[in-house]
Amino acid sequence: MSNDAALQRGPIPPPTLSTLLTTLGTQTLLMLGQIEHPITKKKEVDGEQARHFIDLLSMLEEKTAGNRNPDESHLLERLLSDLRMMYVQVKK
Repeated sequence: MSNDAALQRGPIPPPTLSTLLTTLGTQTLLMLGQIEHPITKKKEVDGEQARHFIDLLSMLEEKTAGNRNPDESHLLERLLSDLRMMYVQVKK
């Protein structure tokens, strides 16, 4: 990758739990058709994949219990709540 391409992309965020949660949340939004696919430029729904990402976030919630700071806990709780509600709406 050229330096120009790296500059356009921006810096890679540090490897934190919040970054991981946000990445999984974004993938879920993509699968729920809430954001455009970056290649096709279309909003597409894949309920099975969306459910998988929500389940991954749920697993992380369970496995990291007691080890998250308050901001991470709030982010995870909010993400799961919002994504579950969107999933129910999409599955109607």
